[in-house]
Amino acid sequence: MDIKRRSSVIGSCSFLLVLLLSRVCFSASQPETAAAEATNDRRALLSFKALISDDPFRALESWNTTSLHFCRWRGVTCGNHSGQKSQP
Repeated sequence: MDIKRRSSVIGSCSFLLVLLLSRVCFSASQPETAAAEATNDRRALLSFKALISDDPFRALESWNTTSLHFCRWRGVTCGNHSGQKSQP
């Protein structure tokens, strides 16, 4: 491998490493982000529910602000990572 190509590969790897480390450090420094995202997901689900004018099977009955965590609402499935919603 010639010098220019080796330098380019090393430079690219260094850039990717710095980018990855920056992302990890940034994520670790903001623990409230997961809670904020969960709040946004809950609000989005409640907004979606508000658009439903007729729920004859009461499928969305558990979707409210005072009952279960939104991950336990009927029809909502959350992933294991940060309790994030993985499908509506």
